[in-house]
Amino acid sequence: MASYGQSYESYEQRNGWSPAYGAPPPDHELQPYPLPSSSSSAAVPLSRTDFLTSVQQTRHEITSIAADVQQIALLHQRALDGTNTDGDGIRALDALAAATQAKNARIREQLRKLKADAAATGQGSGAAAGVGFNKESHVLSLGEEFKRELRAYLEEERRFRELYRQQIGRQYRIVYPAASEGEVALAVERDWGDEGVFQSALRDSNRAAQASTVLGAVRARHNELQKVEQSIAELAALFQDLETLLLQQSEVIKDVEAQTEGAVENLNKGNKEVHGAVESARRARKLKWYCLLVTVLIVVILALVLGLVFGLRK
Repeated sequence: MASYGQSYESYEQRNGWSPAYGAPPPDHELQPYPLPSSSSSAAVPLSRTDFLTSVQQTRHEITSIAADVQQIALLHQRALDGTNTDGDGIRALDALAAATQAKNARIREQLRKLKADAAATGQGSGAAAGVGFNKESHVLSLGEEFKRELRAYLEEERRFRELYRQQIGRQYRIVYPAASEGEVALAVERDWGDEGVFQSALRDSNRAAQASTVLGAVRARHNELQKVEQSIAELAALFQDLETLLLQQSEVIKDVEAQTEGAVENLNKGNKEVHGAVESARRARKLKWYCLLVTVLIVVILALVLGLVFGLRK
């Protein structure tokens, strides 16, 4: 079985690209779903079937993030262990991280479109609006799943950020064994990508040959650390954006639930009023029959009285 790095290398060779860590790659994986444009005020809401199909496709993308994060962690660990010295592993890591960030951006956009469709359904009329199920709850559920995956990815990147920093400190101590904790901490924060900083450290070292090799490794770890920090910033911004989106959606659902509760309450009141009207109608019918019976009895009594009177006269 080919390694993950080898699979990504062949991917780059087939498609002719090698992005920097965190840069969005060409979108080869996912075609746009048949969702309405949020900018169109006349957008027709999706049917129940189309909406649920889009939800399922988006959920599939979300669940695939975990495997990507696991492979990213593996490639990070290889970089820390020094097994990616030929550069193939770093390129594989850059490609996978870029593809994952692009996937995250696509999922966020799909959630926006699904949210817009749910809003259009709520404002529509006729068959389009009466789809018989709550689209908003589906969007909120997807968003919560996406948040869990983003949180796991963010935690993993933060963990490796700390591991990269620790390794930079250890490698610096190899060149400067007498360095204090403060000096090591400052070294971790230095811009090792700056050639001047690198050459200055070489001149200050008493072990030029060893220092060149070790500081080269420090520079490599520093480059990876910068990429991880950029990834963390992007994930944090995406997570905040998603929080805002879901908060708005949650408010919509609360409003819908309040309206539903109000409708149920009004329906119950209406049922009570109808029941009262029915009871009144029944009482009225009974009274009418009583009145008719009394009238008949009166007529009968009068007939008997008149019959007796005229009979006695004869």
